Amino acid sequence: MPACPPRSMQPSHGAIQLRQGVTGARIAARCHEQSLALARERGHPPEIAAALAGLGQVAFARGAYEKARQFSSEALDMYEAMGARLGVSAMLRTLEAITREHDGIAGEPGCGQLPLPAR
Repeated sequence: MPACPPRSMQPSHGAIQLRQGVTGARIAARCHEQSLALARERGHPPEIAAALAGLGQVAFARGAYEKARQFSSEALDMYEAMGARLGVSAMLRTLEAITREHDGIAGEPGCGQLPLPAR
């Protein structure tokens, strides 16, 4: 598995395009895994939550919906505990998208239109 590029060469958070294919998803996953390990080592909750959210996005892009749900739910819990409303909102949207894709639900996404899966 390729190593995460040096920080100076990494795109800004959220700018990694998973549509580059399997290799891009592998690199993204490796970067988020490394970020998660470092954040946990430092005990920095915002970075832990961001890395979990990133791992959830990678899992979602790969079609690994249960893993995506697990990572995203853990990130949601952390964002809620920190009172980070933007993080909570982002994770709720992500969990809705995972549910829509996994369950094959048609229609326009929208806040509150879909029950979230039990966590």
